[in-house]
Amino acid sequence: MSNPVLNQRVLEQERVLTDEPMSINGAINKTFISLALLLMGSFGTWNLFFQGAIDKVMTLTTVGFFASIIAFIVIMFNKNSLIYMVRV
Repeated sequence: MSNPVLNQRVLEQERVLTDEPMSINGAINKTFISLALLLMGSFGTWNLFFQGAIDKVMTLTTVGFFASIIAFIVIMFNKNSLIYMVRV
């Protein structure tokens, strides 16, 4: 595999659950909350764009780009932080 986060070694590791596994309702709720956060951010950015605040849109885009690269690097080297990275 060429994905450094999900390589064969990671998939073969034994996992021990400390809590109960997530229920179907919990997974659905988490998905919809994440989707709502994504849509609110995109609507806000497009709203700024249509109001003519191109400089703010470019700043938000640049900050988001670099934040995603930093989050990717953190996930590569610290797999335990993956549970907190859904918001990034």
